[in-house]
Amino acid sequence: MLSRRRQPRYVAWCVAGLLGTTGGAAADTANAQDAASDEAVAQSSSTQEGVLVRMLAGAKSFRVRASAAMSLARFDSSDVVIALEGALSDRHPAVRAAAANSLAKNGSRRSVSSLRSAASDRTATVATAAKAALQAIASRHSGDRSVEKAAAEAEMGNKSALARLRRAQYVVVLGEMHDRTPSRSRELSELLGEHVGAALGRIDRVAVLRPHELTEETREEISKKKLAVLKLEGNLQSVQPVLSASERRVRCEVSVLLLDEGTGALRSMMRGAASAVGQRTGNGIAQEKELARKALRSAVQTAMSTASEAIRRAEKANESTPEGPETAMLSGRAR
Repeated sequence: MLSRRRQPRYVAWCVAGLLGTTGGAAADTANAQDAASDEAVAQSSSTQEGVLVRMLAGAKSFRVRASAAMSLARFDSSDVVIALEGALSDRHPAVRAAAANSLAKNGSRRSVSSLRSAASDRTATVATAAKAALQAIASRHSGDRSVEKAAAEAEMGNKSALARLRRAQYVVVLGEMHDRTPSRSRELSELLGEHVGAALGRIDRVAVLRPHELTEETREEISKKKLAVLKLEGNLQSVQPVLSASERRVRCEVSVLLLDEGTGALRSMMRGAASAVGQRTGNGIAQEKELARKALRSAVQTAMSTASEAIRRAEKANESTPEGPETAMLSGRAR
């Protein structure tokens, strides 16, 4: 367990390593972090905040700016959040990545727009940090559909379909999502699709397309690269609330079908289940809905944990027996 004094130095080394700086450069980064911390620690909390914000905005050394951005994760005032959002446009990727990492801890709904832009950063480390920050904010604001949707769309990527296809090894179309429960909730169906799409977007070399993006132009690119096209469809199989004397629990079960896009042949079925628990509150209906959203997210994560393997198997099946490959069955459970 790192002490509070050593944590900033350790984080600085990690950022330096991620950006490919080692040895003396990493030591300089860590020393810059220590310098920023030492100057701020000598002040009161509000003064520390002001010192770090000024360092982030005006320091000539990118290492000092990055260090200040990391140290600002300890503060959550609106001035700090605004400064970190501004740092997402810093000229150096180390500063942009550090700002995104801090916003994962203290960012709010207002940070979503800036992080959405940063999720398309030309530097992969920055884009990854921004996506992680969006997921963290979405977790803190569970039930806020605009935040959850932004996080899911950032994972899927906002580049054009052709741009996504150029670096793809696999193509997966996001198909229909169904709520098979008696409630037939449109909200949960949409949320299911967003979580499935976000999970797909995290798989390397997979181009995720929406049905309307399968145009003549994209099909020509797919044909040129000789890519197999698969489709994912999702089903919310059950939502089961359980009430006890002190807590409320909701369990969700989902299934995700991997299909051949052209023939509709089933290539794989992935299952997931998860529960969300909370202390009982007065508004039982609202709490139950919130727990259902949390359980659904975890259930999709469980089901999609095998998606990368399922996609690879499906592609091999297409190559060997394109007319009727044997269906693979994969399943998972989480509590």
